[in-house]
Amino acid sequence: MSSTPVKVCPHYEGIQKSTIAGLAAERPELEETVHVDSCAVVQFIDKYKSQEWNSIAKANDVRVHFDSDRSRIIISGAPARVQRAKSCFQELISSLFTDTFTVDKPGAKEYFTSQGSLVLSKMMADFSCVVVLRPDNQEEEKADMCSVSADAVVNSANEELQHLGGLSLALLRAAGPQLQKTSDDYIAKNGRLSIGAAIVTDAGDLPCKYIVHTVGPRFSDFDQSTAVKHLKQAVQESLRQAKRVECSSIALPAISSGVFGFPVDLCADTIAEAVREYCDDPQGVGLLTEIQLVDNNDNTIKALASAVNKVQHEPESGSCLQSAAAGSWTQPAVSC
Repeated sequence: MSSTPVKVCPHYEGIQKSTIAGLAAERPELEETVHVDSCAVVQFIDKYKSQEWNSIAKANDVRVHFDSDRSRIIISGAPARVQRAKSCFQELISSLFTDTFTVDKPGAKEYFTSQGSLVLSKMMADFSCVVVLRPDNQEEEKADMCSVSADAVVNSANEELQHLGGLSLALLRAAGPQLQKTSDDYIAKNGRLSIGAAIVTDAGDLPCKYIVHTVGPRFSDFDQSTAVKHLKQAVQESLRQAKRVECSSIALPAISSGVFGFPVDLCADTIAEAVREYCDDPQGVGLLTEIQLVDNNDNTIKALASAVNKVQHEPESGSCLQSAAAGSWTQPAVSC
């Protein structure tokens, strides 16, 4: 708390409303970000729910910015009003339905971006919906984590455990639809996952035993030191959860390095340091003796390899990281 003294005055009749209003006006503005799972949701609210969101903004005297590129809605204004508006937006978002449909036929992307765009436009007009094609730079992380040999794999999840894209969607397809039902049941019972938290579910049809779901930080939501702290927490909590269910091996992706915007080199350094700290902790490790860092992007693999190499040569590094690093680096997985 601030060291500024607070004086309580029992006699308050003389306080003028104008003074109170002036103090309120001087309070710093707050900016809150409401994250959604798809840019389609942002576009839909902006276009088809304009009456509702304008009503929310007007009633709470806040400004609203729709950022579909980063799948978020930014609300700014007086702190108390922003919090009320944020709750209203979250309620509005929860009333919407989203789904992902994959067309595997060759040339489908080219068709829907050319003459097929007329079909999409008519569909959106007829059904008052939004259809968004997956951007070319949004690659799916699939084969590596879905086929890796480990007792558990880590899913870089969102707070709602909605497995709609990237690694989450790839794991869902490989594990089977029961994974989404299990995730929905958990959220219904326990609420959203907080940043840095992790839970364990069965792996379904995957070759591993468990999936550890963790929520990494969105880099733009925090200053760098706080983002690093949250990422370390996500990594180490994932390892603790794997230890709890007696796993001897686990595969970790480059959590938060994709759409969550964490710079790759900083992400790799943070993950390697988090693993080293976990291995150095006398309360850590347990049966967990093999920790793999897995990715299918060459630049990310190089960053992970470099980061692990650095922490291996620190004098205080524990035996967990050193002994596990005896093997050679192999693509697409980096074992540390």
